[in-house]
Amino acid sequence: MIYRIIFLLYAEQRGILGGHGGMNPALYLDNYSIMALRDFVIETIDDKDTQHDTHQDLWEGLLTTFKMAKDGVKELGIYPYNGMLFDMSSDKYMGKYGCKNSEFIKHRFSSAVYVPPKNPQFFIKT
Repeated sequence: MIYRIIFLLYAEQRGILGGHGGMNPALYLDNYSIMALRDFVIETIDDKDTQHDTHQDLWEGLLTTFKMAKDGVKELGIYPYNGMLFDMSSDKYMGKYGCKNSEFIKHRFSSAVYVPPKNPQFFIKT
């Protein structure tokens, strides 16, 4: 999974994936991209309502993003990357099991997101 996320982050940052062509290119970047998911996690990491959220829509959204990358979505300007990286048929776990939103956010969506502390403290040894 981490390789998929790294690939998508790279492609999104370089403008290779989403944001160009298609009928509604901003739809992917605003709603389905790894960057949008990262921003949502950062915004809600301290929200008490999301800390107990048992829904699985964030996980399902991530799986949808992987499927879009595999199959392509012409209307969103996403070309198919149908190699082994996004092949879900060989993946024994991702499509079979879910992940609660609270766990997804708690673990900062598989450690792919760094959330800096609100009040960083620096200690200097003397």
